[in-house]
Amino acid sequence: MDVKVEGSSYSSGRRKRSALLCAGTMLILAIVIALVLVFTLHKNDDHTNGSGYGGPYEPPYIFSPPFVSSPPVFSPPETPPPPAGTTPLNPPPPAATTPLTPPPPPAATTPVTPPASPVVSQTIMMACNGSLYRNVCISSLSSYPGAANANLSQLAGIAVVLSLNEAERVSDYIADLKNKSNDGSDRQALQDCVELYQDTVEQLNSSASKLEHLNSNTFADDIADVQTWVSAALTNPSTCMDGLGGANKNIVPVVNAKAEKSTEFMSNALAVINKLSDVSGLGNYHGNSSKTRRLLFIGHLRPQIRQQ
Repeated sequence: MDVKVEGSSYSSGRRKRSALLCAGTMLILAIVIALVLVFTLHKNDDHTNGSGYGGPYEPPYIFSPPFVSSPPVFSPPETPPPPAGTTPLNPPPPAATTPLTPPPPPAATTPVTPPASPVVSQTIMMACNGSLYRNVCISSLSSYPGAANANLSQLAGIAVVLSLNEAERVSDYIADLKNKSNDGSDRQALQDCVELYQDTVEQLNSSASKLEHLNSNTFADDIADVQTWVSAALTNPSTCMDGLGGANKNIVPVVNAKAEKSTEFMSNALAVINKLSDVSGLGNYHGNSSKTRRLLFIGHLRPQIRQQ
């Protein structure tokens, strides 16, 4: 009997423990479920009220492509039918187009011929032989109009006229310098040069006139006079430069350049005159040499004297 009672007590205690364990487990599950529900509700409240996570809840951006409308469809206007009983007009055919004709080629241009070089005659070459400025002599005489056909006496007259024109240019230039100068001594020296060149112009003018009217009866005397006048004129430029020795250093070089050119022309003229005198003597002018007579006097060429 005692054994049965103890076994029954043991079974009863075991059932009680199992019941307590089951109840405790159920309680824990209920608490966990309650906590999960509370947490879930609290989280939903935060999203709804805008709290938490630093700001209001923004739904994700969903890209929507822009709406593109389709282009309008152009419909040509309807042509109303022609009224009854009328004949439809047929459009005229297009006019025939004339093909364009290319322009004609440009006309052939005639090449420009450069001016011919001055003709240097044998007489000019002979007249300038022995001159100190032979190249200047040949170029100045050959450039003079009509000189290519001139005889020796005419070339002598041309050479004197070229010297006369150059002397007049120098005289005008020095007179202009004198008028512009403010220095008394310079003005006086320039005035002396002007007077010297005026004497030169008179001497050369007389020489040109004498050569223009050469006469066979007075040929030797006429040539001697011309030689004297041109020789005297040839000394005037150097006399002018001597007087300008103490003048302004800016004046002397320009006047000297003009004086040298004038000297070259007069030196050439005197050389041609001397050649004329020599040829007349060698050819026995007063004799019967027809070659010498043609060289001296055939033809007439009036020298062109520069006008004031």
